[in-house]
Amino acid sequence: MRPSRTVLSTTALAVAVTVLAGCGGGDDEPGSGAPGDEVSVGETLDPTADSTPLPDDVAASTTELRSAVRTFSDALLTGDGELAYAFYTAECQTKVPQGTYLLIVKRAGAVYGEPLPFATYEATVSEEETDAGPQEVAAVDYTFRGAKGLVQDDEEWTNTDEGWRLSDC
Repeated sequence: MRPSRTVLSTTALAVAVTVLAGCGGGDDEPGSGAPGDEVSVGETLDPTADSTPLPDDVAASTTELRSAVRTFSDALLTGDGELAYAFYTAECQTKVPQGTYLLIVKRAGAVYGEPLPFATYEATVSEEETDAGPQEVAAVDYTFRGAKGLVQDDEEWTNTDEGWRLSDC
């Protein structure tokens, strides 16, 4: 995946949130690149309205991903650092000190103070081969209504035993 980028309207938060969501990510695209390996889900996707609905497992997975991204974003914007930190993968938690993370999220909460609805949302879900077997991963892009400068590009998420977790650290 390409590296992610976070842009905020406040310079101090831009640096802080970049620590949260801007590190990690490689240059390789996930999946084998074969047709049908990736599923992209946009803001207006309604699987029940498509003439060819998404397979049940794909529809469920993308719904769970969107819910995880929404809950993480709400926690970040309201300053709930403990909940936001819980959405990091175990690997990211070993790389990002919790105390530092909590301070950064507290500052974000002071700036935004409330959840913001998505203005845009798009997720590309694919399968990546790992030593432990196939792993479902996603690159998620989203913006918020009411916060023009708050942008997430190619934020990396991984479907773990605990559900979708942010793996962009």
